[in-house]
Amino acid sequence: MIYTVTLEEKEILLAGVIGAMRFSQDSYIAKDKYGANSLLNGWQLCNGGVVAEYVVAKRYGLFYNGAIGNFKAKDVGGLQVRSTTYQTGCLLLHDEDKDEDIFILVVQRTLKHFCIVGWCYGYEGKIQKNWKEKVKGRPCYFVEQKDLRDMDTLNIKEIE
Repeated sequence: MIYTVTLEEKEILLAGVIGAMRFSQDSYIAKDKYGANSLLNGWQLCNGGVVAEYVVAKRYGLFYNGAIGNFKAKDVGGLQVRSTTYQTGCLLLHDEDKDEDIFILVVQRTLKHFCIVGWCYGYEGKIQKNWKEKVKGRPCYFVEQKDLRDMDTLNIKEIE
């Protein structure tokens, strides 16, 4: 099952503030990764990720603190969250992503409507058939939505 989550204006504003804080602090600490350029799209990528994390937290009733400045923290309640604005977009994984971590894909449908489309363990997505270089200089694992596990199979209570 795909879960649709709608954010209210105040929730989008809150996520935007967290995204701005994370982007500002992280820009001083870390270098751009995976082809992101902070001057061009780092801000957008950061905020898109934060909003997706907030969406997952809202759907599952999990506390969300944004993990500002903590690069090793899980995104939300023991879960890793990836996002895309492409309706048929993939969940992206990198070699350094932990095999045992659970990764959830959130697709932004409109400014305030999001779909939590599926999940996988890192090791399930990091297989040769998924390795691609769709963006020059940014090879990674592209896990298609059809290859993700159904959200109904994820027991959040066992993860927390």
